[in-house]
Amino acid sequence: MEDRLDSSGQRLAELLKARDFDTAQALLRSNLTGRAQSLQDDVLLVLFESPPPETAFGSVAEALLRLVPDANGFSALAEHLEASGAALAARAAHKCAAELDFDAHPAMDVWGGAFNGQERRQTLFDQLLQELKIVTVVETGTFRGTTTDYMAKAGLPVFSCELHPRYFYYSLFRLTNIPNVRLEQADSRCFLRELFDENRLPPGPTLFYLDAHWERDLPLWEEVDQIFSRHPSPVIMVDDFRVPTDSGFAYDDYGKGKCLSITNLHEAVTARPAMFFPSYASAHETGARRGCVVLAHGDLADYIRRKLPMLTELSLIDALILDRVAELHNDLDRVALKAVSEELQQTRAKSGAQPADFSAKIPRLELRAHELSSAVARAEFIQQQRELEAEDAKRDAAAAREAATGLQNLVLRLHEELRLGRTETLRLQQQVAELQQSRWRRIGLLLGLARKATFER
Repeated sequence: MEDRLDSSGQRLAELLKARDFDTAQALLRSNLTGRAQSLQDDVLLVLFESPPPETAFGSVAEALLRLVPDANGFSALAEHLEASGAALAARAAHKCAAELDFDAHPAMDVWGGAFNGQERRQTLFDQLLQELKIVTVVETGTFRGTTTDYMAKAGLPVFSCELHPRYFYYSLFRLTNIPNVRLEQADSRCFLRELFDENRLPPGPTLFYLDAHWERDLPLWEEVDQIFSRHPSPVIMVDDFRVPTDSGFAYDDYGKGKCLSITNLHEAVTARPAMFFPSYASAHETGARRGCVVLAHGDLADYIRRKLPMLTELSLIDALILDRVAELHNDLDRVALKAVSEELQQTRAKSGAQPADFSAKIPRLELRAHELSSAVARAEFIQQQRELEAEDAKRDAAAAREAATGLQNLVLRLHEELRLGRTETLRLQQQVAELQQSRWRRIGLLLGLARKATFER
């Protein structure tokens, strides 16, 4: 690398090796001005305190000389330093990028606001806090701190973690004056493990908002298992999750086994919580319209069933069937588009030389499209049947609950009537006893008078 450097690069590499900070600083300062210059000095100071391996000095010198004086430039420098073995200097460069981000946008809303700019999701979050008497909020995946800021307004303790240094430092600058937010840079699985190991969460129901799924490494399944195995009263909301009853909600899919869906959740997680999805249509949502699922068990699941009409529960079997129908629908759409596209391309390639062959292919293409459309229609019919069955089951359950409530009220009325009857019986018995006593007194009085009259005669 050093053989390919120009004279400035070779000079800077020699200064880095010699630990000549002042001269290296003077050489670099000629390339930058103002805020970027002072931030570069911060990186250079850390680089001298914790240098990379000697073989990387040339590469590091080249990266410093080519630094673009903006947030993305410092972020690129950080990645280069990290690849060169200068981890602490890379961290300092990420912090510089975050400072420039914060200087330009102190309240950055990348997705249009809290919870991806989704107003109904915000209302759902508020209702969960209120109806379930939540005492703590835990978030994985702070990103730019927009949703964290919204959560903190409820006044509850908010614990949040972010793995990427640039996003962590930006959120730290943004949220530093909010006393009820505890922010850490950590892998979400380690973050949760430390919360549980150190018993840092207050007792009571805790809402876990999981949004750390972004890179190829998907921590979500381990997060869910940790939470349900180690916390006594958790409620989990997962962002970017596929809603099997509404394809209008967007979701994340990182490849085989990494699609945020009920099918993969069931296969990867040992816990078997109750599953709740938005009962409102995606067309009525605002913002990015990302899907979500809420997971709970025990009393908290019962509270959700009774007190949160914005959520609807799906049994595991129904959820898996609907999820696989949705997946089949997506597969059929992809296959149909690919097949038709390929055949049209082949037809176009041959159409100039073989117009008759082109005409012959058109009916086959139409038949293929019709077959695929029929398959999609059958899948949609199956999904509609399952939805109707689910609605019938809900109506039957509601009727059963209403009948049980009526029977319970009837029993209470009978108990009350029995109590009143017993009271009336006691009162009548008392009156009979008083009448008997009065009658015996009169008889005794008459006998006494009779004896007196006999004596006088």
